[in-house]
Amino acid sequence: MASKKERDEKKEIYAMDLIAIEAAGIREELRDIKESAHCICRELKRLNDFLRAAKSFEIKQIGGSGMAITGIVKGQTGTFTETPLPAGGALQAGNIPVWTSDDSLTTLTPSADGTSVAVATSASDPATQFNLTVSGVASDGTAISSTAIVPLTPSAVVPATGFDINQTA
Repeated sequence: MASKKERDEKKEIYAMDLIAIEAAGIREELRDIKESAHCICRELKRLNDFLRAAKSFEIKQIGGSGMAITGIVKGQTGTFTETPLPAGGALQAGNIPVWTSDDSLTTLTPSADGTSVAVATSASDPATQFNLTVSGVASDGTAISSTAIVPLTPSAVVPATGFDINQTA
């Protein structure tokens, strides 16, 4: 028969084995939790990117009344800007928005970063308006575009109401 001391030592060794087994299980659970946390972080980042991704553009005319699109006098140049929407919406890194017009008598000169465009018009253009479109790629990879209708107005001819007489000699 084993002595009390031997029994106590066996109990201690058994308890230590149980503690080691429990610690290994805890370590495995922590590893699983860490992996789950990584997955959750990845998904939260994707969700954040999706929520921050631009969904469309807002097109405004520079110099217009309250930045509204007021149009361009035929033969003149108008300047327009784009803002990704919703506010804070992001475009894909390195993406430069592209501007187009459905009127072949307009000439577009975009800024280097694509955030604005100068639109030169023809004095003889028979159109009364044209569609100005800006396209790009949102941070989530989605293609986005927006179109604004830009009026083309005739140049105002002011009739003479009199003469200005100047002495030349």
